[in-house]
Amino acid sequence: HTVVFHLKTGTCNEMRRSLSRVFEELERLSPTQFIQPYKGFIVNQRNIVTIESSGITMICGALIPIPRGSLRELQSHYVEWRFGRKG
Repeated sequence: HTVVFHLKTGTCNEMRRSLSRVFEELERLSPTQFIQPYKGFIVNQRNIVTIESSGITMICGALIPIPRGSLRELQSHYVEWRFGRKG
């Protein structure tokens, strides 16, 4: 498996590792900051611009698809993370 990281700088890095392993490592480093809204994607919540029925729009302009029926759950999770966290 090859995972491609899209960075804020506009560059991409590749790593041979499973997506589930990458997510576990990110969760260990920064709990709750990263989400998996759709198969094949991990999203850094710090870089979310909007969450709409069309998908999650990132700072870089990328549109991440979301599963049908999960909009409210993703929005709620994001608001909880963004405004409910300490620090």
